[in-house]
Amino acid sequence: MLPLALSHPVSFAVSINAARDDLRSRLMPINRKYPLRELVAEMKRIPLQSGRKVTAEYVLLAGVNDSTEDARALARIFRGARIKVNLIPFNAHGGSPHRAPEAEAVDRFRNVLIAGGVQTITRERRGADIRAACGQLRGV
Repeated sequence: MLPLALSHPVSFAVSINAARDDLRSRLMPINRKYPLRELVAEMKRIPLQSGRKVTAEYVLLAGVNDSTEDARALARIFRGARIKVNLIPFNAHGGSPHRAPEAEAVDRFRNVLIAGGVQTITRERRGADIRAACGQLRGV
């Protein structure tokens, strides 16, 4: 159990980015120390005030973690938990091998999660035109 005193309303957000340990370890090496199963178990145990949920941040990478199978696996992991998913379509930039998902892939992924009983929102894309979108800020 996490040693948390919740006398004030708080929000928790955890970067997930994959529904399988092998993929998550490639995207986020910290997964080798804190595997997905253990992390999600801790997320489910966080003592939140009534009506609040832990947010699972999920950056969608075209052809990497945006398949229907990925969405189904994520829905299975989070089913019945007080967890909501914040989908973040990747913003492509020159320093990354990854691509942004198509709008249809984002919608399909979201719809699978919702159909699986997982509250899901999609972050609106902003700032990509000036290379200041989520994940794009870096030294020049």
